[in-house]
Parts: sequence; structure tokens; C-alpha cells
Amino acid sequence: MVGGAYMPLIARSSISFGTFVDRYRKLSVMRFAAGFTLVAGIIMIAAALLAFLTPVYRRVPASYAQTAAEATAAG
Repeated sequence: MVGGAYMPLIARSSISFGTFVDRYRKLSVMRFAAGFTLVAGIIMIAAALLAFLTPVYRRVPASYAQTAAEATAAG
């Protein structure tokens, strides 16, 4: 899921990032890339923590939708 979202983002941002690299000095581009990577890493860590800290009873199992549909159809 994350890889599927990451690939289009990279594909869309590569042209503008290439222009940015050609236009500015390498040090400023490296700082920008490091900052962007840091922010992306923080977002990924926050998402992982949220997933791990969510109580198990709050997560909906995959079979729940099927069970609910069967209960609705039966009665």
C-alpha cells in the first residue's frame, strides 16, 4: 500500500525536483532533499506508531463485512 502511493508521488515530483537541482546550488538542493526526507520519515513513523498503538478490539477484521452482510440478509 505504501509502495503504491510512493511510486506515483516520486514519478510526479521527479520533473520539478530535476528542475530544482539544475537551477540551484548543490548544497541548497541537498539540504532541501534531506529536510523532505526527514519530514517523510517522521510521517511514516507516526503512521506506524498509530497502527501499533491502536487497540486490537478497535480494528475491524476482514471477515466482519461478510458477517454483517450475512446477518442483514438473514434477518
